[in-house]
Amino acid sequence: ADNLTGGIIAYDSDVSYNPMEFRRSPGSTLKPFMAYLPALESGKYSPISPILDEKTVFGDYSPKNYQNIYSGWCSINDAVISSANVPAVKLASEFGIDHVRNFAEKFGLSFNSKDGLSAVLGGMTDGVTVTELGEAYMTLASGGVHKELTFVKSIEKNGEIIYMHYPESARIISAESAYLMTYMLENAAKKGTAKKLSSIGCIAAKTGTNGDDTANYDAWCASYTPEYTSISTYFGKAMPLSVTGGGMPTMLTLKIMQTLPVSSEEFTVPEGVTYADIDGYLYDNSHMLKLASENTPYEYRKSAIFSEKFIPEPSDYFNDPLPTDFDLKRGDGELILSFTAGDKFIIKVTDLNGNEIYRAQPGAGFVELAIPETAVGIVGYKLSAETSDGVFIAETNPKLAFIFYSNSKLFGNGNRFRIR
Repeated sequence: ADNLTGGIIAYDSDVSYNPMEFRRSPGSTLKPFMAYLPALESGKYSPISPILDEKTVFGDYSPKNYQNIYSGWCSINDAVISSANVPAVKLASEFGIDHVRNFAEKFGLSFNSKDGLSAVLGGMTDGVTVTELGEAYMTLASGGVHKELTFVKSIEKNGEIIYMHYPESARIISAESAYLMTYMLENAAKKGTAKKLSSIGCIAAKTGTNGDDTANYDAWCASYTPEYTSISTYFGKAMPLSVTGGGMPTMLTLKIMQTLPVSSEEFTVPEGVTYADIDGYLYDNSHMLKLASENTPYEYRKSAIFSEKFIPEPSDYFNDPLPTDFDLKRGDGELILSFTAGDKFIIKVTDLNGNEIYRAQPGAGFVELAIPETAVGIVGYKLSAETSDGVFIAETNPKLAFIFYSNSKLFGNGNRFRIR
């Protein structure tokens, strides 16, 4: 289909069914419209948002991932790349089946009132047509502007044009959400279930497979470039489980796209889309999404893409990592060093030569060290904070002690003085 006009420029099939009436299960090709786009449009999620991919029961519905493989905590982007089922159903469940069904209908998709959460994975009562699915993906290709697909450009009779198709269009989602979905589907085409398309310069794609534990029955690849939208399908009464949307339909899509004119165009990035660094340490260890602050170490800064309507709050995780009660005082022939270790970081005690003399683990609480006075002159100690994997965060200024002996007549031989 031509994304500009909505015109179908090529169609071929070895079955005689009307493509505008013949309905089949679309498998996972519905996930963008029933799970990820509602989440993006809500302003609560971005591609980097963490989500827990694990076996989950939703009332009387218990979806399974392909080959029962679960990733644990992952980003929404990763869930799209691998076409994980549970994260998609989890998001749709959060917003409610009625909401996501109505949301998807704006793209030209139609549903039965009986369709529940299983519809997110293509388990529909009636299914979709090839043209409905093409219309939905063409909306993403057009940056969130919907138009109807048509086979007919014009009708002439006796040399006179009696009908001309003028495409009507309407924005149904924000350009930002459409682009973020495209960004994730580009990743699926580069390194995910549609990676057979990775040789195509600029393409976004989503695969889908419908089947049971014994056989697959429908396999899809929905894809688009800035100029064209393509829906490639394979229908069978009972196909081997090895036949999936990432196989034959994606290979067919590749053949189709290779015959089309080569374009150097890229998908247009809307003004409301931006990149920002997140606190990767907090993200990986606590599964929280926060922007990096000025105190976040370079090693833990991770770039991520956002809509400007959803920018996370800055992280305060690395603020004030050092004990505030660090003290060094005199004892009887010794120096007493003390501090209170917090719950987040390792606190190291080193001398002025950089030698480590003590290490307090996170949560150690109050620490008091007795350090014998074995040297004469200037001695000092400082504290530094580091993460559990050894990344330096910050250090204090040293606390100094001046220790010397006087042999002068004024003070007498062997008197010791300490100046703090």
